[in-house]
Parts: sequence; structure tokens; C-alpha cells
Amino acid sequence: MIARLNRSAGTAAAVAAAGWLVMMAGILVHAADSVFSWETVYSLLSAGGLIVGLVTLVALNGMLARVGSARDMWRTLALVLAVLGVGVLALVTWLIPVWVGLLSAASLIAAFRLRAATLGSQVGLWAFAAAWPLAMGLIVVLSAMKFRVDEYGDYPWAEGIGVAVWCGLFALGLASHAKLLRSESRSS
Repeated sequence: MIARLNRSAGTAAAVAAAGWLVMMAGILVHAADSVFSWETVYSLLSAGGLIVGLVTLVALNGMLARVGSARDMWRTLALVLAVLGVGVLALVTWLIPVWVGLLSAASLIAAFRLRAATLGSQVGLWAFAAAWPLAMGLIVVLSAMKFRVDEYGDYPWAEGIGVAVWCGLFALGLASHAKLLRSESRSS
């Protein structure tokens, strides 16, 4: 049973990591504002965000289930934050600091819980820990530099680069934990 749970959580984390990399590409296409109308890209990002967010929820739940019972306060907190993050991502994709922050907090709790049980990946923990502050810092700095202003006075490249970095680091964190869970399940 535990081996099957690890395998499922590891597979979900690997699929979610790939999904976040696809989201990263979509966000950069949206920032470039050159391929499709913003409505089309926004709709695709919302739908894609919902799908990859749900797979991420499965991965986080499996990661947390590996180290604690269903009544664990940290597991409950992480899952509530993740559900809220996925909901905000699907409904209000442009509210970047909120969904990025909620998903980052949930994944960081999961990574710390795994690490405390000597199961977590050091690379994954650092990737999750660096994702939110680095992404938000890039958005703030690039916006302050007035990096590529669009016709509405917004800075799509600032947000695009910041969120792309977040997606990349988040995918790295998930992939490192996926590899760990999948390799552990073979020995169980």
C-alpha cells in the first residue's frame, strides 16, 4: 500500500512538474503578446492552471500522506493552502502573488515535512523555498525598471519572467521529490 502511494505521488509530481514547465512556456508566450489574443492565452492558462494545479494537489497529498496521518495539522494546512491556490489560479489567473504564494507555502510545508522524516530532497526543499521570493523580487525589480511597458501601462515581461522563474523552480522541486518517491517505492 505504501509503495503504491509513493509510486502514485511520485508519478503525479513528475506529471505536475512537466505541466508547470508547459505553463512556464505559456506564460512567456502571453508576456510576448505576439502569438494569440490575450483572451485566448488567458483562457488557456486558466484551464491549464486548473489541470496542472489539480495534479499538483494529488502530488502534495501523496507527499504529505507519506509522512503523517490524515489528522496531521500540517497536512491539513498545506492542503487547504494548495486548494485555495489552485482555486485562485483557475478563477483569477492574473492574481499572481496570491496563487503563487499559496502554492509555494503548501509545497514548502510538504517539503519540510518530508525532510523532517528524512525522506525529502534537499534540492526540492531549496527550490520550493526560493521560488516565491525570487519570482516576486524579479517582478518588483523589473516593474520598477519599467521593463517593456505595454499599451495599457503594464509590464507583462516583468510578470512573465517572474512567474516563469517560479514555474521552473516549482517544477524542479516537484521533479526532485518525484524522483525520490519513485526510487523509494521500488525498494519498499
